[in-house]
Amino acid sequence: MRKTLRLVDLKTFLYTQLTYKELISNVFDIKALYIEVDSLIVEPAQATTVTSTTT
Repeated sequence: MRKTLRLVDLKTFLYTQLTYKELISNVFDIKALYIEVDSLIVEPAQATTVTSTTT
């Protein structure tokens, strides 16, 4: 079975790529090559530690 290739002009290809990029940027809130994440994910609450000393 032979596959047929779909011919797309360059303008359509570029518009499609820009649309995907914009969609991904909006979903993941990407701004200026970094991703904003909730601070609870990056810096979770630290458990309190109890230190004991024996004398």
